[in-house]
Amino acid sequence: MTRRDIVKAGGLAVGLASAILLLFVCFALPGVRSAPHAIPLGLAAPPPVAARIEQGLGAAQPEAFAITRYADPAAVRAAVVERAAYGGLAMGPDGTPTMYVASGAGPAVAQLLHQVTERLGEQLRATGADTGPPALQPSIVDLAPLTAEDPRGAGLAGAGFPLTIGAVLPAMVLFRSFRQRPMTQIVGTIIVAGLVGLGMAAILSGWFHSIPGQSSLWLVAGGLTLGVAATALALLGLGRIGGLPGVALGALAIVLVANPLSGLASAPELLPAGWGALGQLLPPGANATLLRSTAFFDGAGGGRPTLVLTAYLLGGLTLIAAGAVAGRRRRMAESGQ
Repeated sequence: MTRRDIVKAGGLAVGLASAILLLFVCFALPGVRSAPHAIPLGLAAPPPVAARIEQGLGAAQPEAFAITRYADPAAVRAAVVERAAYGGLAMGPDGTPTMYVASGAGPAVAQLLHQVTERLGEQLRATGADTGPPALQPSIVDLAPLTAEDPRGAGLAGAGFPLTIGAVLPAMVLFRSFRQRPMTQIVGTIIVAGLVGLGMAAILSGWFHSIPGQSSLWLVAGGLTLGVAATALALLGLGRIGGLPGVALGALAIVLVANPLSGLASAPELLPAGWGALGQLLPPGANATLLRSTAFFDGAGGGRPTLVLTAYLLGGLTLIAAGAVAGRRRRMAESGQ
């Protein structure tokens, strides 16, 4: 073995080890540093009781919840169903407290709210000693429960990485196979996205039973198709302006950064502060939110992720078109010479 071989092998070893460690950090850091941040929570209670509850929650877990007061229990229920809040505590006309949760919006957040409910019961009983008859332990009502066949929501949580690969891999294959045929790349992407979206929706619904039976299969499939197409076309657009390195760098960013920050396995509000919000501006995060909205809420709360994904889709098409025009002009200039 020559000295040159040793140096080359050593450089490759350091590069490979660095890449593996970076991969480990990107996937493990969101979980290790996870904590609740500004989880939207509704509250409908008499002002003195509401103030006590807000104070108690703030003391127990500072900045964990972003509390919005509502006029009555119906408004709290509507906020949860429309995905304006992950849950909410409401005092009925007779003073009976109810905690509304939505496991479909994120099982990890629903579990956290179950834990919070126990502490709220203690606060309400202490409040009742000063303001009237002692309040009861809040009952818990799940407005978007998980299915009996998948009570942990593992099906949706496990869809994140396959959805990412389902967009990255076709983009790389189509770019290499049809490098000078952008229209073929676009048509191929749409076909793959449609097949992946419909196939995954059918598996989640008919095989895994991870989404409720009343959910629209076509609505779920449409959202998944949009997510895959938007990601793949954005990568193809990078390829038109940056060549194969552009596609590769974009794919690495999607897999190493965007996918761990999607929040599908937990919730964006449970990721490190700021990172969850960033993840929602990237295709995997937007696709994850749209999937939960279509699967459990009839599309409620899906407007923003749809806009994000549409922006990536249109941006990718624009870059592809611009690259095609630039390539045509370059070929015409070369032929004219």
